[in-house]
Amino acid sequence: MTPWKTDKIGIVFKTSSPVKLYFDGTWKQRLFQFKNRDIRILTYTLPKIHEYLEFFEKNNVWLICHESFEKIAQFIKNSVPKTNIATIGELHSKVVLVEPKTVFISSANFGASGWKETTIGIKSKIAHDEFLEKSFNKIWKEAIKLEVTEKNEEKSFEDLLKELKKFRRKWRSASTKELRNVHNESYGMHLGYEICAGDIDDLIKRFQNDGQNESKN
Repeated sequence: MTPWKTDKIGIVFKTSSPVKLYFDGTWKQRLFQFKNRDIRILTYTLPKIHEYLEFFEKNNVWLICHESFEKIAQFIKNSVPKTNIATIGELHSKVVLVEPKTVFISSANFGASGWKETTIGIKSKIAHDEFLEKSFNKIWKEAIKLEVTEKNEEKSFEDLLKELKKFRRKWRSASTKELRNVHNESYGMHLGYEICAGDIDDLIKRFQNDGQNESKN
């Protein structure tokens, strides 16, 4: 068997600390223990924002996601301006670096996942620093950095209803379950509400009732 060696596409390192294989659990369970840390995240998609704003506020975060999720990334930047966030095309990595020496490599995107996922946690300063220098920093240099644009506007009930009805039409026109899941995830996070496919009509009714109740008060 040919031994591994450090080269231009990867490094070989030894660590005296254990390597943990996660066969269950979420990013919240792995990351919410950290506070006032420098944390760098590579992910394709982004999480339901209302679940992670506290995490962004408590840490110094650099996050790169796929350009398809620019609107959600902008919402995060506007909500927690100190978050360093950027977008780029052709990104599919799911890696989280927590200084000084923690590395998570996962099949799961940052946020919640309904899929069967596997994650490996490594305690190694060499792995952390090498990946930061030779991968993350290079991608960050190429990525488009987002700046605060304006405060996230509060939508009226009428506007929310219009957007939900528009989304319902898009969802119904989706030809596959996977495409519907993408619509659910991206649109739900954009609004800041969790939307399940079977609950769209109920959600519309709820907004209608809330709007009527608000007008009475």
